[in-house]
Amino acid sequence: MESSDIPFNLPLNFKSHAEINIPESSDFHSSHLRKAQVAVPIHPNPLKKLEFTGPAKPSKLILERNLSSSSSDNDGNDNFEDPILKQAHSQAHIIPTVYQDNDSSDEENDNLDDPILKKAREQSNMDLPKETHESEHSHEEELKSNSEPDEHHSYDYKALKIPCSHEVLLQGHSKSITAIALDHAGIRIATGSNDYKVRLWDFEGMNKNMNSFRILEPMPVHPIRNLSFNVSSHEILVIASNAQPKIINRDGKEVLECIKGDMYIKDMNQTRGHVSMVYDGCFHPKEKNIFGSCSFDGTIRFWDRNMKLINIEQQMTHKQVIKCKDQKGLKTGVTSMAFSNDGGVTVGSCLDGSLQGFSAKSHYTRPDFVIQNAVNTNIEVTKMLFFEDNHRLCVRALDHTMKIWDIRQYKKPLQVWYNLLNYSPGSKICFSPNQKYIVTGTSVRKNADEEESSLLFYDSMTFDKMADINMGNCSITDIKWHSILNQLFIGSTDNNVHTLYDPNMSTRGALLCLAKQPKILKFDEMDTRQNIINPHSLPLFKESLGNKRKKYEKMRQDPLLSRKPELPLQGPGKGGKIGGASTVTQFIMRSVHEGVDKREDPQKALLKYAEQAEKNPLFVNNAYRATQPKAIFDYTTPDYKEQELLSSINKICPGCGLKICKCSRKYGEG
Repeated sequence: MESSDIPFNLPLNFKSHAEINIPESSDFHSSHLRKAQVAVPIHPNPLKKLEFTGPAKPSKLILERNLSSSSSDNDGNDNFEDPILKQAHSQAHIIPTVYQDNDSSDEENDNLDDPILKKAREQSNMDLPKETHESEHSHEEELKSNSEPDEHHSYDYKALKIPCSHEVLLQGHSKSITAIALDHAGIRIATGSNDYKVRLWDFEGMNKNMNSFRILEPMPVHPIRNLSFNVSSHEILVIASNAQPKIINRDGKEVLECIKGDMYIKDMNQTRGHVSMVYDGCFHPKEKNIFGSCSFDGTIRFWDRNMKLINIEQQMTHKQVIKCKDQKGLKTGVTSMAFSNDGGVTVGSCLDGSLQGFSAKSHYTRPDFVIQNAVNTNIEVTKMLFFEDNHRLCVRALDHTMKIWDIRQYKKPLQVWYNLLNYSPGSKICFSPNQKYIVTGTSVRKNADEEESSLLFYDSMTFDKMADINMGNCSITDIKWHSILNQLFIGSTDNNVHTLYDPNMSTRGALLCLAKQPKILKFDEMDTRQNIINPHSLPLFKESLGNKRKKYEKMRQDPLLSRKPELPLQGPGKGGKIGGASTVTQFIMRSVHEGVDKREDPQKALLKYAEQAEKNPLFVNNAYRATQPKAIFDYTTPDYKEQELLSSINKICPGCGLKICKCSRKYGEG
C-alpha cells in the first residue's frame, strides 16, 4: 500500500499503527495492596497475553451466515454482513488476529469453541492483497518475538511522566462508582455511585483515614450518572437517571432543581423541561451560570441560573432547546453531550449512531455537521471530549471502540481502536494535563474472575499505546487526571476511587491527607459521662404483656376502670343540669351555685370555740397572761360614733371603693 493510497488526514504510518491497535501482549503494572489505605509503590506483574474477543458480539443469525459463507466466498470479495466487521474491514483493511497463550498449529486454531474467535479466524483467512498478508505475518512475528517469556517488557512511568508509583483508596460507597468531579483548584472532589449517594471529600480537611465530610442523596432511588463543577467551582451539577437535573453547592446544600416537562406534549419546544431520563450533562466551559443536559426525549437543553424560577417549588426552566433527529426525520435519544473548549460548538451522540454538532453562530437551529454511523445503532456513548484545537473529538462507546474524529473532515475517523472492552456502566476517557496522552479503561464481564481490566495510555499524535496499568478484577468507569495535582482518580466497580500519584511529580491532594495523622483524644477530652438509666425502663420493672384476654378480664373487675362514662344530656336539662351544649360560663355558674347550701356562717363557726377559748386561751390572750392578766380595752371612741361617721358619708371613692378613702388624704364629702 503506497502513501498515495492512504486516506486523507491520516499519518503515513497509519497502517502500522492501525494494526497495532489490537491489544498487544505486554505486562501489566499493578499494585498488590489494592484494598489497603497505605500508599505503597506498585511493582510490575509478569508478562500476560490476551485473547482477541472481537470488536463486539454479533447476533447468532449473522454469525451463522458468515460462517457458512466464509468457506465458499473466499475469492477476495469483501461481503461482510456484520456491520462491525464491515466497518473494521473498510478502514485500511484492519484484520483482527487471534493470539494464543501457547504456540499451536493452524489445525488446532481451527477447532475453536468460542464462535466469535472462530469467526475472527475465518475472516482473517480471506484473500487479501499480498502486501497486507506480508505485513500481517511480519507483525505477528514481531509480536511473538517481543512476547517471549524470557524478555519481559516494563514501562518507564517516570520517563513517561505518568504519576502511578503510589495508590490510595477513597472508600465509602456501597456500589459501583459512576461519576467523579474535581474543582479547578484540586481541593474538593465529588463522587457519585449506583447507591444513589453523592459523597464530598475535602483534601485539606481529611486525614490519613480518608473519610468524606458529607453524604447526600440528591435524587432518591436514582443512580448518579454524571457530576460537573462550574467554572467558579462553587456549584455542582448532578445528573441522575431521572428527568430533573439538580444543582448543589460545594458544601452539599441543594440550590436549584430543573422542572419536569409535560410528557403528553409532542412538540419538545413547548415543554419547559425534559420528559424522559437524562443521560448526561455538564456546565459551560466559560459561563458559570449556563449548563446543558441531554435526554432520551431527543433534546439537548440549555439552562441558565439567572432565569426566573416558577411554581411553588421554585424550579428552573430551560433557556433553549436543540432537537436531534435521525435520517427519517424522527426524534432520537441523545446519550452524551460535550461542549468545545471555547463553548462555541455542542456535540450530541444519538441512539441512531450519529454525532450531531450545533454551533452557537447559527443559534443552534440546525446541525452544522452530522456524522452518520459514527457508532453502532442503539449503542450508548459513554464520553466525548474535545482537544485543545476544538477540531478533534475523541469518542468512547459501548461497542468496545474508541475513535478520534475531525469535525472539519468527518467522512472517516482519524483513528479507531478496537477490542477495548466496554460494558455498562461504561468506561470514560480523559486527557493528560498537556493532552499528550489519551487515557481510557477497559471493563470485565460479570462472573469472570480471571479477567482483569487495564488503564490504557495512548499518544494523542502518533496513536501508539504508551503504557497500561492493571487495575485488577473490576471494571473502570470514570477517569480524571487533574492538571494542578497531577494525580489520577479512577472510579471502578469495586466501590472505590483509586487515587494514583507520585510523590516526586504530584502536589497536594492525597499527599496532604497522608501526611496528617488522626487526632488522638486525651483523657481530658474524652467524654466520661455515663448514660442515665431509668429503673422503670429496665425489663425487670416493665409490665409483661402476657395474655391480653386475661388483662381485659382483670380490668372489667375494677369498678373504676370499668365504669361507664356519663352520656351527654339530650333535650331539656334535668337533675339541676343544663341540657344542650355546655359553655365555659355555664360551667362556672353551675360550679358556683352547686355549693351554696353547703356554705357555713363564719360567725357561727367562731362562736363554737368561744367556751373552749375562755377555758384554755391559746392564741391572743395567752400572750398577755403574765403581763396583763386582766384585759384592758380602749373605749374612748364608741361604736355608735363610727356608725354615725360612716352613715354621714354618702359617696364612695372610685379608686379604692370605700367610704373612708385610703387613696386620698382627706375623706370624701357627703
